[in-house]
Amino acid sequence: MPELHGEDELSLGATRLNRYWDPHLSRRTVKLRPGEYCVSSTDEMLVTVVASSLAVCVRDRVKRILGMSHFMLPTIGLSRLDQHGLELAKTCGHAALAKLLHDIYSYGCEEDSLEAVLVTGGEMWPKKKQSTVDSLDFAREYLSAHGVEIIGEFLGGPFPKKIYFNLEDEVPYVRALYNYSETLKEREDSYLKSLRLEFLLGQRKTNMNFTS
Repeated sequence: MPELHGEDELSLGATRLNRYWDPHLSRRTVKLRPGEYCVSSTDEMLVTVVASSLAVCVRDRVKRILGMSHFMLPTIGLSRLDQHGLELAKTCGHAALAKLLHDIYSYGCEEDSLEAVLVTGGEMWPKKKQSTVDSLDFAREYLSAHGVEIIGEFLGGPFPKKIYFNLEDEVPYVRALYNYSETLKEREDSYLKSLRLEFLLGQRKTNMNFTS
């Protein structure tokens, strides 16, 4: 198992996830919200919806292990000149992807057998676009630095995306959601607020003004 250094060692505990039987899919399903991740070796389906956020889907093509992390960087309202703030925001991404890879490696997976697909949401809320771009750029850099090959990307568009991923898939199934509720925005806003408190305001005194 490759070592995870520095910020990669943040918060490696597992999250309690929403698992249920989906009669339409005829299989056990795990639904991920922003800030959650899951690694699985069974035939359960990993499902999430990305709006302005990012889903990183990773599969071990040899050992048949798959994982998904749903996250975003809280860079909305941060000046591009605020390098310290931007670096603190990246710790959210380090923590999210470190958890994912840590659990994948715990199954004995090797980095040269891992493949990743990145999925971003749509562009419904212009104020969040910078966070989407920053999250995507960070994920590309992080996975490359850890030797994980990116084999596909589903990016942009005017609508959120729903993602389905299980062991039968080389890449996740992704579909646009033409009808969606404000719940998506509310969940992302709540997640971003918690990140700002934990990673930004919690780690330095600041007079930055964040926008929603």
